Amino acid sequence: MEPAQVAMLQGLLRTESRSLLQYAAEAYPWSKAGEQGACDAIRAMARAEADAVAKLGRWLAKQRVPLTFPGAFPISFTTSNFIAARAFVPRLIVDAQQHIAAVEKTCAALTPDDGRALAQSFLELKKSHLLKLSALQTPA
Repeated sequence: MEPAQVAMLQGLLRTESRSLLQYAAEAYPWSKAGEQGACDAIRAMARAEADAVAKLGRWLAKQRVPLTFPGAFPISFTTSNFIAARAFVPRLIVDAQQHIAAVEKTCAALTPDDGRALAQSFLELKKSHLLKLSALQTPA
């Protein structure tokens, strides 16, 4: 695998490991009684993306690509601690849109191989999560 491809996939792994959605799983968004579904959906999406990132990491390890340390979450995320799920969803949508654009750019630059297929699969997952987040934003 070419060094440029490795760098892009490592960057994807690092960036997606520290997305706002991943932070949400640890930030404990809250909701009113009877509205717990939004929090559960956010946590489920975070788990699904964490699983997809882990799958990419395992594939890179099988290719003998060193996995880089993802680092800490951005300090700006701390304003999302213990926030109401309804207030958190618009932030998650904006973050998801930015990450989707970055993953699309990465997919376009990768050569057609298993790494690109994994990145493309991850992109589709992120797009489906954006739709779910948009549905959460819509009043019931």
